[in-house]
Amino acid sequence: MRIQTKGYPKVFFTLMLALALAVSGFAQSKPVPAQAGAQQMQFYSMTVAQIKPGMALEFESYTKQALIPLMKKAGVKEMWVSRTNGLGVDGTYYVMMPVTNFAQFDGIPPQYKAMGWDSLLVSVSAMDRCVSSLRTFLFLARPDLSFSPVPGTNLKMGFLITNSVAPGRNEEFEKTAKEVAAIAGKSGLKAYLTGKVAFGGDSNEYISLAAFINFAEVDKLGPVFLKALSDAKLPSQAGIVMKSENSTITMVPELSINPAGQ
Repeated sequence: MRIQTKGYPKVFFTLMLALALAVSGFAQSKPVPAQAGAQQMQFYSMTVAQIKPGMALEFESYTKQALIPLMKKAGVKEMWVSRTNGLGVDGTYYVMMPVTNFAQFDGIPPQYKAMGWDSLLVSVSAMDRCVSSLRTFLFLARPDLSFSPVPGTNLKMGFLITNSVAPGRNEEFEKTAKEVAAIAGKSGLKAYLTGKVAFGGDSNEYISLAAFINFAEVDKLGPVFLKALSDAKLPSQAGIVMKSENSTITMVPELSINPAGQ
């Protein structure tokens, strides 16, 4: 996504758009009934930001102290942030926010107007120092392939699974994904959430979050979940899933913006 605004670095504008937008805000959004039609499914804007080694503290500090107040001033109501935790590429942040409509991508985002010239220049410098790469895409939540948490549940951490499905094999993958979500719900997991990349990435890519409270709970419930999957004798995904990547993430509430009352 390219935003032409007086030649400022693309990295800044892409990140600011994402931060004004959030493995893992999807995890805390209001669930849509599984039987709901596709027209009711929720889009999210999701950015995967890779922070330069040694710059995570500055990135988080600046986001908390400067960016979040500006976003709230600009009217941002919901944004969720998570980061890798122990397993995966260190310093990876996931920023996600629901998309009300596509028209919101027209024009200059309101948070820029809330900044003022001096704050804008400072933010350009801060983001260029901290961020090494970004990937921004639209993400479609798939409640029909998910087990949603009990309303009001604050998810803490989980395993983020990205599956790249072979072209033409989506229907087979989704049939199995639906069964996996049902098994997760019976195995004690806090949630099992799945969505599909829509625009800005591989449209055959699915992202799932198997949610837990902490790693100690993984020790307890992980074997139960894996045994249930084995006992279910689900169809092999060989030839259907071309590549699968996994990491653990932790929700970062201090970098997030939650609706009032949550």
